[in-house]
Amino acid sequence: MRLYHKSKTPGVCGGDACVGNTRIPVWSLVCDRRLGASDAIILESFPDLTAADLVNAWAYADAYPEEIEQAIKENDEVMEESDVY
Repeated sequence: MRLYHKSKTPGVCGGDACVGNTRIPVWSLVCDRRLGASDAIILESFPDLTAADLVNAWAYADAYPEEIEQAIKENDEVMEESDVY
């Protein structure tokens, strides 16, 4: 298991924490879960992720809640500005 294996790369996904070496931000997975997606649905939607990746994403989100909430807020603001909702 890759405990807290995440990457933060400037210029990639806004520098947000991503799962492993993917471009899947942890905050995005947290949003999926809040919208009712189970781990099984998330894994089906992201076939490159493993169950261990999700365990680590949830652990990271629990360890850094302020960072995750800030990223979600910033994404929501961008979406509202672009009239996507």
